Amino acid sequence: MTINDALHASGAPQRSIQRTMSAYDSADGHAYLTTTEVAELLRTPVETIRYWRHVGKGPRSFKIGRRVLYAHHDVQAFVDQARNSDTQ
Repeated sequence: MTINDALHASGAPQRSIQRTMSAYDSADGHAYLTTTEVAELLRTPVETIRYWRHVGKGPRSFKIGRRVLYAHHDVQAFVDQARNSDTQ
């Protein structure tokens, strides 16, 4: 199950999903998300995402200048890993 599938199943607003996933596509075809957008997708407080980043627990991130970004595929991998560890 992808992030999009989970959000659709949860009843999250379709417009918000489309904006988050398509408006941030880069020239190389990857979607990059901000900390706020990742928190919105995971339904987690922004502070939790920041804490996870600080302790090295959350999705892989990188910085461009002062901006922290997350590649969509890294967030998806984080969700997949969490789902797999919960089922074992």
